[in-house]
Amino acid sequence: SSGDVNYTSRALDREQYQIVHLGHCIVDSQQKHAVLTCFNMLALVLSNHMAASDNPLLLSKAAKDVAWLSSVLSVLGAYVKEGNTIESVKETIQVHKSLVKLSGDTIQLVSVHSPHYKIDPNRIKGHQLEDTTMGVAVPLLMLQLYVNPCMHYIVSPAIITVIMQHLGDTGHITRGELFQRYQFLRSLLAHEFVLYKEWEVKEFEDALLKLELVNIIESSTEEQLTLGNHRKLQLMMCNLLYPFLSGYLSLGQFLLQMKPEPVSEKTLLQAGQA
Repeated sequence: SSGDVNYTSRALDREQYQIVHLGHCIVDSQQKHAVLTCFNMLALVLSNHMAASDNPLLLSKAAKDVAWLSSVLSVLGAYVKEGNTIESVKETIQVHKSLVKLSGDTIQLVSVHSPHYKIDPNRIKGHQLEDTTMGVAVPLLMLQLYVNPCMHYIVSPAIITVIMQHLGDTGHITRGELFQRYQFLRSLLAHEFVLYKEWEVKEFEDALLKLELVNIIESSTEEQLTLGNHRKLQLMMCNLLYPFLSGYLSLGQFLLQMKPEPVSEKTLLQAGQA
């Protein structure tokens, strides 16, 4: 009614800041106290395997990687449900049989896209993708739902790992320069993940400590950092951010080609899909 008071519009800057801060604290607490299951680990392993290899994922290898990844995420601060054995992997595959399946000794994604389902082309912002593309994309997107809870513990360490992987010939970087690059990528990925700018220094320092624990980075001097020798985890960190960064790169390259011409959202989306 006309007599209602809009308290939000009248809130002081301090109150608005506190509301935003409280919201991030709630989300952060929820993410930190979520328990990661065997299928979260398997989804992460399978997603990484598909990004890194064309070979099928063997059950035995998946079980070993699930156990390894469980210990890594525990170091990174996650609560991981115990019992990530080969039997646990078999059981979780059975529970999630609508998404993954065992074919002999290999783990495969189940095709969940029906070619008989017709999409109104007028509702599509970009290209109408072929059924073969949708057959791969839809299961991967559904798998990502189970990867996402793990990303809370991985995003900051992964950003630093990506930067360290692209140091060039020197192979060294100061903490100050690393933080500047971290700030840039973090601001970019803030559109993809819940990242609170007020905590960027704390989360940067925390990520550095954890990366040292898992041998991804080493201190060559008091101020200089270099890559450690945990190659397997380095590659996984990079693979997990690759879809996001490659998307930004593709669109950025397209915009550079088109400048200074204005581009519609539909054209931009089609270029990103091409």
